[in-house]
Amino acid sequence: MNRYFSKYAYLGLISFTCLFAIRVSAQLVESVFPNTLIPDFDRWYSGAVDYQLLLPIQLIILSAMIAAICWLPQLKLKQSSLFTLKSFAILYFVIMFIRLAIALAGATTLPWFQLPLPAFFHLVLASYLFCITQYIGQNQSTTGEIA
Repeated sequence: MNRYFSKYAYLGLISFTCLFAIRVSAQLVESVFPNTLIPDFDRWYSGAVDYQLLLPIQLIILSAMIAAICWLPQLKLKQSSLFTLKSFAILYFVIMFIRLAIALAGATTLPWFQLPLPAFFHLVLASYLFCITQYIGQNQSTTGEIA
């Protein structure tokens, strides 16, 4: 595998994971101890999923992100699964980018489109997924191993 590509992909995965961890932590802190250093809870939370359910889901996602980084050299996917996951990551990114653009432009009064922070962190998750598919695809094509 190209070691430069590998290094940057790995750093990207760690960066996206850290950003998501900061998001989950900041929202949790703001929900328990409102303060002026962190944006208000309502700016983090679109209301699409109840926070009592959202927090455990976010912790599961964060755990999966960390586990994937730890097991990165062993991760293998069939070409069809890799293509599906990469396509999903691209579609997810495009939809969330449009959502963010609409939020920043203030183009609608629909609540789901009015909050830039949740949309930004969905871009982080989509970027993580894309980066991991790139890493796995590069690793498999270089080593010749395709599961």
